[in-house]
Amino acid sequence: MVDPTTRDTPGEWKRVLWLDQRIREGRFPSVADLAEEFECSSRTAFNTVAFLRDSLAAPLVYRRAKGGYAYRDRTYALPSVFLAEGELLALVLAEQVARHYLGTAVEAPLAAAIAKLRRSLPETVTVQLGELADGFRIAGGATVDVPLELLADVQRAIRERLLLRLTYYTASRNETSEREIEPHFLANVSGDWMLVAWDRLRGADRTFMLSRIQEHAVLETRFARRPELESDRYSASRFATEYGLEPYSVALRFDAEKARWIRERTWHPSQSLEEQEDGRVILKMTVAGHGDLFRWILSHGAHVEILAPDWLRERVVEEWRRAVDTYLQPDSRRGLSASREGSNDARLR
Repeated sequence: MVDPTTRDTPGEWKRVLWLDQRIREGRFPSVADLAEEFECSSRTAFNTVAFLRDSLAAPLVYRRAKGGYAYRDRTYALPSVFLAEGELLALVLAEQVARHYLGTAVEAPLAAAIAKLRRSLPETVTVQLGELADGFRIAGGATVDVPLELLADVQRAIRERLLLRLTYYTASRNETSEREIEPHFLANVSGDWMLVAWDRLRGADRTFMLSRIQEHAVLETRFARRPELESDRYSASRFATEYGLEPYSVALRFDAEKARWIRERTWHPSQSLEEQEDGRVILKMTVAGHGDLFRWILSHGAHVEILAPDWLRERVVEEWRRAVDTYLQPDSRRGLSASREGSNDARLR
């Protein structure tokens, strides 16, 4: 286990992590690249390379044709460092989140890793780790397990900019198709792993749910990252699970009763609240996608009115009309009455 306090500053670890990331992405970073990125001297940059090679046992090799460094063994991973108190807390929270939201595929290896860590930590720190775990509980969350192998392969494809070939099930169309995609980043939304990628079949960005991937293969073909799919930019207008590049403005007016709950939370980073004299509130935000927003609006029933956009208002109105028609159909009430009569008969018997 490597103690970073034996080196100069935390800045060296930042340089090591940067160097490791670029090597895994196949960019063949050089000493000059490192010096330019961190605005340090060539000597400092060279010492970082030497530290990675000699102290961290990295299988570094200089590719003269590429003008930079690579790993002889692509399975190499940076060794552990000593953990600060805040890092212990983050680790415990990660275990709790994995247990309740990410499924057993992630929970089991994470718990095993924490168990190994406890065996290598001083007794006082081990006790603290246990006390932290007892102090946190996360409730709720329904999720579908995702194989750890799939998660690992997707993460490697993202890191090294490698194409993925998928056999993917699309629930909305109830069909399975072959896809070749450029994976850009992973997100976990309410326990479900989402992969944002460029779909070469559709010629557009798409979000894939990992639990719907039936077969996959990491191809040894690299792709160039698309700036418009960088996670911060692409996620800026996300609402719930939906991402997108075509955001639109929404204005929702909530009645005085529901407004008390709306004021409590940040529903979207772009949101603004306009207070009304009668206690109502208007929520404005700029979002992408419409399925999750549509369902969220429906969940508030008569407590919310859509002021904009018109097409969303019309869609919700049409949905409520269909719901009313469903409940007013004679067969609907007859079925309910028959069900109650059957239940009464069962009690009599």
